[in-house]
Amino acid sequence: MICACHGVRRGEIDEALRQGSASVEDVGRALRAGTNCGSCKPEIRKIIEASRTNLVRPEFVEPAQ
Repeated sequence: MICACHGVRRGEIDEALRQGSASVEDVGRALRAGTNCGSCKPEIRKIIEASRTNLVRPEFVEPAQ
């Protein structure tokens, strides 16, 4: 459970990111997560940052020449 106020789980946030949410505010609009007390916003931000670093997998990056 990431957002206790609205009962939002990690998987729902991951799906919102796959559907195009790119910020804490986007996730809030899509799921209401982070729109009440706000204590989950840092965790949502970490999830977003982690998803960005995982967008390009190393095996798909061409080696520098």
